[in-house]
Amino acid sequence: TTGEAASLEASKLGEGDERQRVREVVEVDVEGGLKRCGGQGDVLSGTVGAMLAWGKCYEDGAFGDGSIPASRLPLLAAVGGSMVTRTSSRMAFQLQGRGLVTQDMLPQLGKSFSEVFGEDMWAGDKGKL
Repeated sequence: TTGEAASLEASKLGEGDERQRVREVVEVDVEGGLKRCGGQGDVLSGTVGAMLAWGKCYEDGAFGDGSIPASRLPLLAAVGGSMVTRTSSRMAFQLQGRGLVTQDMLPQLGKSFSEVFGEDMWAGDKGKL
């Protein structure tokens, strides 16, 4: 629960409740570029942040069918952001080679999103980034 409806007391475990730790490993095997440079983490944090914002809209019912639990949205945002960032890095490296700088990745973000999630994901041609 988020916002004003959130309650710290309601989120605490009772005396008889057991805490369960779950460890989940997700490997993103999308091919990235062959060069790393300063600032790529900023691109990653921006894509993850955008996906977290979309996840919040999804949680609030702005779109989607609500079938994905809200607790999964941060993980999905991290994986999706990583996939888009790695794809953008690969595309920029194909164009710039070893001369790649992070700014070369920015024009590739829209194309990367379309490659990863599909062109018609967001309204087809109307949603081109």
